Amino acid sequence: MLKRLASTDATMGPGRALLALAIALVLSLALTLLLRTADEGRAEEPPPPAADAGLSVEWAFIPGGVPELTDAASAVVEVEVEAVRAGDDLVAQGAAEDGGDALTPTQRVDVRTLDTLSGSAPAQFTLFKLGSNDVYAEGDPPYEVGRHYVLFVRPRLADDGSGRHSDGTWLPAAPDGRLVEQGGTVEPLIEGPVGEQLDGKSVAAVEREVDSSGGGQ
Repeated sequence: MLKRLASTDATMGPGRALLALAIALVLSLALTLLLRTADEGRAEEPPPPAADAGLSVEWAFIPGGVPELTDAASAVVEVEVEAVRAGDDLVAQGAAEDGGDALTPTQRVDVRTLDTLSGSAPAQFTLFKLGSNDVYAEGDPPYEVGRHYVLFVRPRLADDGSGRHSDGTWLPAAPDGRLVEQGGTVEPLIEGPVGEQLDGKSVAAVEREVDSSGGGQ
């Protein structure tokens, strides 16, 4: 019995050793090719799309300061965003490079009024916004659910064929009319006279600026 075990554990002959070496080389080559193929597959995967502040927008109104912005707004309110939804695309017929229709994404932003600093706005209303979470105009990034903003807003007017009427949504009176409220102070999203006047001020101080410009009357 001991001799049989010794025979089993004995060093293999030259032929078997060469066969084992060949098998090991084949397995190593196959593993190398498999790893290389996996790496190449990962390299070909496209990166996740990044947000692009590349939506080209020409703003019709750029205020020269808080008084001018207040005059253009129906209300100045502090709001909390409750929901952000995709809206219908805007269609510009024949405006695409291939001659087809150009589509611009839109969103609907549901907000709740926390405080009215000037004018009158509903307790809850919906903002119209150009763009999406991935594509938006410079200085007009997506709204964040749960975040507070100070908005200089007015009803949005749309042409229904018989003239321009409110479509039930609201929007900032100008790109400057949206300020982020955080830690009790506001921060502008774009540079300009309004941002210079209000940056870092409390909501109460913004209300005083609006009142002094005639918005409280």
